[in-house]
Amino acid sequence: MHNPPHDTPPDPAPHELVLLKDGQRFVFRCAVGRERELLAHLRTLAADPEVELDAFDAAVLSQQVVRRLSDRLTRHAQAPP
Repeated sequence: MHNPPHDTPPDPAPHELVLLKDGQRFVFRCAVGRERELLAHLRTLAADPEVELDAFDAAVLSQQVVRRLSDRLTRHAQAPP
């Protein structure tokens, strides 16, 4: 039996961000394409006084998301057509 090739590429791996702070491990995951929601969630957490994440932590994690998006775009731009 022959399976025709698929026109859609496999789903890219989700983002996973890890922050170690004061002996705690914070792990955030989001699917590709949902980065905006993750960034909004990080801002919300940083503004919550009950949560151990602060604005600096959120900025570090946000920078990781931006760097990964940039890397993915660069790989995509360099891929053969």
